Amino acid sequence: MIFNKLKFTFAFNIMRNILLFFILCQAGIVFGQENYKILMHKGNKNFDQKNYDEASQLYSEASQQKAKDFGSHYNLGNAFYRKEMYEDAIAQYEKSLENAENESQRVSALYNMGNAYFQQGNSKRAVDFYKKALKLDPDNDRILHNLRIAQKKEEKKQNQSEKKSQKEQNQQDKDNQQQDIDRYSPEKDRFRKENNENQHEQDFENQLKKQ
Repeated sequence: MIFNKLKFTFAFNIMRNILLFFILCQAGIVFGQENYKILMHKGNKNFDQKNYDEASQLYSEASQQKAKDFGSHYNLGNAFYRKEMYEDAIAQYEKSLENAENESQRVSALYNMGNAYFQQGNSKRAVDFYKKALKLDPDNDRILHNLRIAQKKEEKKQNQSEKKSQKEQNQQDKDNQQQDIDRYSPEKDRFRKENNENQHEQDFENQLKKQ
């Protein structure tokens, strides 16, 4: 009788602890979700007010609450972009792309990666990402507009590079030509020497005539 009572008490305690653990876990998840939402809300508010330092801090904390999350990484990338921290922005856009849940999110991440690369002066990479974004959203005029600008920028850079290469080649040809001319310098030196010797002889003859 006593044994059965102890057995029942033991089983009851185990069930109670399991239930308590489950409740605490659920509460922790709910708390984490609520905390994430609060951080994102505050981050968005600061972003709209152009407080990008504070916004980036809040988005960073939110991304720690939910590591595999599109929104926090994407918004953090946007905050870094506004702060002209383009390398950091690209890193966050890459993470948001990895956690994108739909095509619209992938387009946004790819498009902003193109923008960040363009701001870095890397028009070639910008063209690549604009093309990827446009492939997913062919009717997006904004992406197409930026793609054309980046392509023109890249063409201009290539033309300048070709002109620079041609200028360097022309200078090399000129240097080579000068080297060819310099090969005949001994003849010039000899000619000048002969002229000097003739002049000395002429001066000597003049001195004899005077005597």
